[in-house]
Amino acid sequence: MGSVIFIFISALVLMAAITDIKSLSIPNIIPIFILAAFAFTVVFDPTYFVNLENSLISAATIFVITFVMFAAGILGAGDSKLLAVLGLWIPVSTIWGFVLIMSVVGAMLGVVAIFIRKQEFLSHRFSEVSWFGQLQQGRSAVPYAVAIASAFFAVAFPW
Repeated sequence: MGSVIFIFISALVLMAAITDIKSLSIPNIIPIFILAAFAFTVVFDPTYFVNLENSLISAATIFVITFVMFAAGILGAGDSKLLAVLGLWIPVSTIWGFVLIMSVVGAMLGVVAIFIRKQEFLSHRFSEVSWFGQLQQGRSAVPYAVAIASAFFAVAFPW
């Protein structure tokens, strides 16, 4: 059952990244489903989480940190919620690797954003609500769910 749930969560994380690129938002239903999958797994496969307390502490810690980042205008609310629920699934032993990968991919997205903002020839090709369209309008934004998803997949499926 664990692998089916994990595939479900992976699909939701991928969906979050795609919708973030398309609209610079993450639908609330995605973190809700990830949280529901956690609750379902705890109830029906309690051996899946060797140390449930670590998962809860990890998620709570990530939530507090990302809530502060959201309040400071550094991170979007959807990104904060997505990170908090993924904290339930990311083993504590891989959290620093997750943060490092997420930061590097986020920085790369920032560089791409700077490049796209300077490209006038791209302005007619994208929807105004998409990340690319927003950049063309002068808004500084990064679909951070892409960085979150990249880090999640890197730690969830190590090579």
